Amino acid sequence: NEAGRVGINTQEPKSTLEVIGDISASGDLTISDGTRTLQYDVSAGELNHSGATLNINKTNGVDTSFDNGTLYVDASANRVGIGVTNPTGSLTVAKQMTPSASFFDSPHLKLEALSTDDLDGKVGIVFESSTNRGGFGASIAALRSGTNGHPDIVFNIHKGDKEGNEVLRINEDGKVGIGTTNPENLVS
Repeated sequence: NEAGRVGINTQEPKSTLEVIGDISASGDLTISDGTRTLQYDVSAGELNHSGATLNINKTNGVDTSFDNGTLYVDASANRVGIGVTNPTGSLTVAKQMTPSASFFDSPHLKLEALSTDDLDGKVGIVFESSTNRGGFGASIAALRSGTNGHPDIVFNIHKGDKEGNEVLRINEDGKVGIGTTNPENLVS
């Protein structure tokens, strides 16, 4: 048309190129504004974005589902579901019950360290109760110390201290300590 626009199956294109109907193409697809680039690499099956954060459904408030509900974002309630398309909490993880024998390999949620070295450290969960004053809340962690790799479970209370104060420990032998890091007795 006189504005330099091309239309396929339309006589009044609203963009530089407007296609009404299906499009079939071979090869990669690249879209760029000179600053940011969005590319779909067909052979790798990858969608890549450079230059800024890639937002999906940022302004229209439409829910987003990946792999038929494996990961689901409820835009209206700001909730995320893994394995569920109707998350009821900020993060809902759902799957079928796992037989006890295989629970360690296939739990609902697994936190694991990437390092396999004999290093001291913790893997756990933090419950922060005050976001405007860092270090207030509680934590539960699997504590690995020494070279044997056998963890203790530790419960810490944090009062303005990110390291926290250990209040309870269950060691690898099932011994429970309250107020001690070296429990000597089983609790019955």
